[in-house]
Formats: sequence, structure tokens, C-alpha cells
Amino acid sequence: MLFEVHKDKLEKCIDTWKHIELDIEKLIISRVSDENPILDEDIFGEELFFINRQIVNSDKKRADIIAIDKNGSLVIIELKKDEGRLGVEMQALQYLSNFSQIKGEDFVDTYSKNKIDELNQFLNDEVNISDLNKSCRIILIARYFDKALFSMGKWLSDQGVSFKCIAYETIQINENKLLNFSVVFDQLSSFNPYRLVFSKKERKPNYFWHNIGEADPEWWKHLATEKQLPAGFGNQPGCKGEEMLKNYIKGDIIFAYVSGIGCVGYGEIENPKYTLVHFDSAENFFRPKIRQLNRISINWLYALEFKNSIKASVFEKEFKIFHPIQTSSKIKSGDIEGLIKKICGMPHIA
Repeated sequence: MLFEVHKDKLEKCIDTWKHIELDIEKLIISRVSDENPILDEDIFGEELFFINRQIVNSDKKRADIIAIDKNGSLVIIELKKDEGRLGVEMQALQYLSNFSQIKGEDFVDTYSKNKIDELNQFLNDEVNISDLNKSCRIILIARYFDKALFSMGKWLSDQGVSFKCIAYETIQINENKLLNFSVVFDQLSSFNPYRLVFSKKERKPNYFWHNIGEADPEWWKHLATEKQLPAGFGNQPGCKGEEMLKNYIKGDIIFAYVSGIGCVGYGEIENPKYTLVHFDSAENFFRPKIRQLNRISINWLYALEFKNSIKASVFEKEFKIFHPIQTSSKIKSGDIEGLIKKICGMPHIA
């Protein structure tokens, strides 16, 4: 429940938004684009690769949304306007049993033929396209849930089918319409790969894309001059932005990318020092526009002006390197040395 502070007292925010008119499915995928086919992590509690919506299976029935998780598992996402109750999981299981018959390369050919490069980039390093759809999951989204459904979800997870329920709430404050999403049930199966890990594997330096956020040439010049690599995602201690930057190690090569602009340079992580810049501090002189307050030090070796950027269509065609679909993503294949040589041959920021 959301409260408003009014004269030092808490008052409930009145829900006056006519949610009967709400098309939750369209709103959820409204942030999905060809360049970024990822369903919003702030809604689902994890990153999911969007495959399609209202897709017809061999039984001529339509699944609301199908997606793939980081481990290559098929995710059936079913949405209800109001209550999720016993029976809705059976509908999802019907879709799941039908779609689960198509695996690996056959799944790509059937449902995501034009997305193979993005999928390869999205999946965890140890997961291959041939691993797609070896396991399946269910996510239900509704305004509220019958608690009996959670018992069924627990039983399904024991049978190897992970089960998650996400509740949404409509809120209107003055003229502002708000949606709040919260994970109210998340039961991982005993076969689910998302497990607590108490030791982190050491890795060797590698090559990464990193989207610097704003398509602002002055912002990029600031990062190049101050030798900073930014991230947002909450801008609070322990947020995903901090975790992302701290995952970089000495020797990692970072290619800076700007959506709609292309590759604008590259640098090396030499002595990574993390900082969380305060929003109102002098360091954040781009406020209120720039909100990537997580920063890590980097030695930018070449920084190109936006007018000299290397477009995605160019490095995809010439070097077989696909553009990033997440803020940070490992470059798994392609002629990386060729891309570096091209960058070094372009006029750069002094």
C-alpha cells in the first residue's frame, strides 16, 4: 500500500484509475525495442529476453508473452486483469507443454530466427543456443492472487517447473497514473540454476560493451576527461549499477556504446576505483539530466566525437560484432582487433 505524507500524517493514496481499461501486456512490453529486447528487470525481478506476444501454438491457442531467461529456459508469462486463481496455472502449463517440444536450434528457427545474435549475447557464457528450452518456467501477473495458487506453485516447483507470481497495483495521484509491481511468490525448482554461490570464480580479462547512458556529447566528453565509466540502476549502495561496475576487473577492455549513435571509443580497466556520486554534489554538474551516479575509473584509450562514431550497422557488417542489448555485455565473438584498429583510425577527442 502506498501512503502520502500529509501534514505529518500518513494518508492512503486513493486508487481512482479505472484499471478495467488497462492493457497491462502492452505496457509491459512498451520498453522493448529492436535494439533492447529485454523485459524490464524492475518488473520481473530478473532480465528476460522477449521473444513474442500473443503467439499461437500448435493447438491454436495464444500465449500472452513468451521469453527466455539467462540460462536458456523458456518462460511462459500469463497476465490476468484482476485475480489470479487456481486454474490459470493449468492454462500456462498447457502452453508450456506445447512450446517445450521445440528445443535448441529448432526453437530459434521457429520463434526467434531474426534474434539469434541478440540471444547469443544475452545468454550466460556457459549456455549455448543448443541449450534453449531444455527447461521451462511460469510467471503469472495479476492484480491480486488466491493464496491457494501458491500451494500449486510450490508443488510445480517440486516437479521441476519454477513458478513466480507478480502483483500489480494501479495508483493515481492528481493527474499522474502510476503502476507498482511486486513479486509476491517466487518458488525456484530444485533443478533451477539460480542458486546461492558463496565463492566467486576467478576469471581472465575480457572484452565488454558498456552503454554510457545519455546520448549527450558533453556527457561523453566529461566521462572521457574524468576517466569514468558510469551506470545507473537505483544509484544506491548495493544497487545493480554498483554490482555491474564492480564486476569489471583489471585488464578488461571496455567499448563505449550509445544507443542510436554507435561505438564512441574504448578503454582499459587499470586500477578500478568505485564511487557513488551524490546527486546534488559538484561532481554531478549534469543534474538533473544525468542520473548514472555509479562510477568506476577507466583509462579511455580512444574517445571519438559523436559525429565520428562507428555505427552498429558498420561494425556488425565489417567485424561480425553485434551491438549490445544490455548496459554491460560481454563480446563473445567477432573481429575485435579489427574494431579497435578502426576506432584508432578515426579522429578522436583531444
